[in-house]
Amino acid sequence: MPAPSIRIDEPPLRLSRLPRLLRFRAAIFGLLAVVFAGSLLVAAPAGATRIVHRNAEELARLADRIFVGTCLSAQERRRGDLFFTEYVFEVEE
Repeated sequence: MPAPSIRIDEPPLRLSRLPRLLRFRAAIFGLLAVVFAGSLLVAAPAGATRIVHRNAEELARLADRIFVGTCLSAQERRRGDLFFTEYVFEVEE
C-alpha cells in the first residue's frame, strides 16, 4: 500500500530567514537598551555630596564654641547652589 500523499498549497517556511530575523530583532533590542540606559545617565543630576563622619572628641576639638542648650528649630536653606541646615538654639550655659 503506497503512503498517502499530502498536498500543501502554502510555500514551506524558509528556516534560513528565521535566524537572521531573530538576530536583527536582538540587535535592535540591544541597541534600544543601550540608548535607554545612556539617557538615564545623562538625565540624572550630576551633583555630589560629601559626608565627613566625626566622633564627639573630634567635634569638640574642632569647635569654635561649646555650649549646653536646646535646639528650637532646624530649617533647610538654599543659597545659590549651596544647601545647608540652619539651627536655632536656646543657650543654657
